[in-house]
Amino acid sequence: MNPFLHAALTRYNSARDDTTEIQNRAKTEERDLTKEEVATIEGHVAAMNQMGPLIEQFAHEEKRTRAVADAAAAIDAGNRGELVDELVPALVPGRTQLSEMLRSIDEQRTHRWSVQPERRGVSLAGGDAEHRALVTTSTTGAPVAAGGGTPLREPRRIATAAGLPVQRVSGVEGVTWPVFGSADAADIVAEGATKPEYDNITSATATPQMIAMWTDFTRQVGMTLPNFERRLQAKLSARVARREDVLMVARVLATTGIQTYAAGADQPFADSLLQAAALVLASDVAAAPNLAVVHPTDVVAIFGGSATGTAGETPQSELRLDLHGMTVYPSTAVTAGTAIVGAWPAAAELIVGLPPTVFVDAVSGLKTNKITVLLEEAVTLGVTEPEGFVSVDFVPA
Repeated sequence: MNPFLHAALTRYNSARDDTTEIQNRAKTEERDLTKEEVATIEGHVAAMNQMGPLIEQFAHEEKRTRAVADAAAAIDAGNRGELVDELVPALVPGRTQLSEMLRSIDEQRTHRWSVQPERRGVSLAGGDAEHRALVTTSTTGAPVAAGGGTPLREPRRIATAAGLPVQRVSGVEGVTWPVFGSADAADIVAEGATKPEYDNITSATATPQMIAMWTDFTRQVGMTLPNFERRLQAKLSARVARREDVLMVARVLATTGIQTYAAGADQPFADSLLQAAALVLASDVAAAPNLAVVHPTDVVAIFGGSATGTAGETPQSELRLDLHGMTVYPSTAVTAGTAIVGAWPAAAELIVGLPPTVFVDAVSGLKTNKITVLLEEAVTLGVTEPEGFVSVDFVPA
């Protein structure tokens, strides 16, 4: 499939799927669509109406291109065939003429293709993290770079490992979410008596933080190293994911009301994580912790030299850092000698203003033969139940 047809189908399917998801969510929650959702759906419908004729045009040209290519193959094999006669009934062109026809079709397709710049949102909970976007420098939407290629690998990130639910917001605007504090447990009361109230609900606000990184490279590099651009995008994706982890940890530690645990003298690190897990289990969040973020230099102290864990269930031939039902996530985002244990999906949500997106600009630096690749995202972490997190100090002063 040619990249132009692939890009048009991708955008059409993305708009259709997002529209269906918004409608199903409103139906499930038994509510009317919000103004923002209506506007989003109207934008998707307009995009789909725009893509429809283009898809038909590119599909026709794709069929024509394949037919001409098959005809050329038939001539090379010494067989005119019905396909060639069908294409040119009066006169069968030679191989050179067919090649020129193919080149002409490609040139026409390039000049006809015109869409507006695109940012396609993706879920950070799984799947592809980046998508090549179209970058334009004119109001007509003439293409600078077309989408396509193999999907980028998903780099390791706390948001994915913890299974954080995602809340999408508009760009980098501030967002407010509820914070549920601790309170007395619900009580048994006689019928007709006053029921106990839970009112320890406050609010917190934050703005999605822009995390971005770009690189310039020459057109010659892209021509001599065909896989360079994809590898570069993967590297930028990994660097952005590492910086995102730092933001996630900083947001947790800056939240008022998270629990703390200081280990006793000579207490094993694994025991400290177990104690922290128990604090989460006993808290009002009423959920089991699923992820512990630790510093890489503390991994050996937690698992022992053979990394077999306390029960020895993991052989040395595997790298499976699981402990007490939690995934142990090594990251330099926490300080050595400390850790964060949390029931991440129950106690927090990932707020996404812009999912990780790749932009490729091959025009602005045309005079100097440079191409710019930019990867950026806008995210933050909203902690809804602070007691679902425990800050652990393995070696307190």
